[in-house]
Amino acid sequence: QVMNQILKDYNFIAITERMDESLVTLSMLMNVPLADVLYLNAKSSGGFDDGEGKQRGKCVYIVPSKASPYMKELMESDDFHEHIYWDRVLHQAANKSLDLTIDALGREKFEQKLSQFKHAQAVAHKRCIKRTIFPCSFEGGEKQIPDDKNDCLLGDAGCGYKCLDEVATELNLWGPGGPLMFNKIEGFNPSRESQQR
Repeated sequence: QVMNQILKDYNFIAITERMDESLVTLSMLMNVPLADVLYLNAKSSGGFDDGEGKQRGKCVYIVPSKASPYMKELMESDDFHEHIYWDRVLHQAANKSLDLTIDALGREKFEQKLSQFKHAQAVAHKRCIKRTIFPCSFEGGEKQIPDDKNDCLLGDAGCGYKCLDEVATELNLWGPGGPLMFNKIEGFNPSRESQQR
């Protein structure tokens, strides 16, 4: 009953391990073009993150995840499984909800859009990842690249948006309204961006 209430409290729950499926589903639910959900990973294991809190303004190394023998033993224990029981139930319910939503939207139509999206993601990654200036370079370093010199909309969100728009235009991913145009406006916070279609 608690799980049902949690699911009712949210209009949509994305699944991290099924991010592409989640984004395509979201685009279909909101009736927005696939172009609006294209993305580049701004941070990943072994890369750098623009730090928060005490680390703000510095690039912090993201240590690749690796479970020690102790952690593996802990994660296989009955105590751990009992401790995360409700998390697992919620995760399973969210997965089921995503599958049911996809079925309601039409599995065949969804699969076509997912294939188109994955192709666009591959093109975007190949073309845009090296062209995009992130807040932290892949080589790292202590200092972040300032907001007015990087290619992100806000912090490390929306990075590479100009290149992603080029890919979306080339692959005809826009709806009838065409692409969003981004214009930087000095002094506007938090993102200093305005959008107009």
